[in-house]
Amino acid sequence: MNYAPVTTWLHQKALKKSIPLSGTFELSPVCNFACRMCYVRKSAQEVAASPDPIVTYDEWIAIAKEARDTGMLFLLLTGGEPLLWPRFWDLYDELYDMGLILQVNTNGSLIDEKAIAHWQKRPPQRVNITLYGASDEAYEALCGAKHMFTRVRDNILALKNAGILVKLNCSVTPQNAHDLEAICSFANENNFYLSAVS
Repeated sequence: MNYAPVTTWLHQKALKKSIPLSGTFELSPVCNFACRMCYVRKSAQEVAASPDPIVTYDEWIAIAKEARDTGMLFLLLTGGEPLLWPRFWDLYDELYDMGLILQVNTNGSLIDEKAIAHWQKRPPQRVNITLYGASDEAYEALCGAKHMFTRVRDNILALKNAGILVKLNCSVTPQNAHDLEAICSFANENNFYLSAVS
């Protein structure tokens, strides 16, 4: 992804001064997909049974304040599926009010009218959505999730129509490689930036 000149300049200055300009908060490994290649995903039951509790809202806020005071400006919220984290919107709003420039990594399946309205009022820098195929069948084969391409596609277009910047990612695997051309076509036809990794 190409950055604006001022962002590039900020990163260069931060690097020279050892300032952590960018950060990532992995809120939870819980996800509603079961992607075959994923190394993060756990069920809510697995997380609840773990002796290591997930980071709390207050702990994330404390970490964010310390990071911001050290120079962090850009923050990525990810998971698992971050929208499943119980206090996602409370955390998002608090981080936004702290002046942090936010991005969200999501599989796109849980975005609804309420989420879109929220982001219109308090826009992220970008919402990053991974496409796991170009059909419901591909999603079911790779993610174990039925009828999800249709839902995710509709949510992506709804974000675009609401004026929210979306970047598409694609993890290329043997289960979805045959859909890569269709994924690229969808991105091109709708003027989305697409980043593919294998």
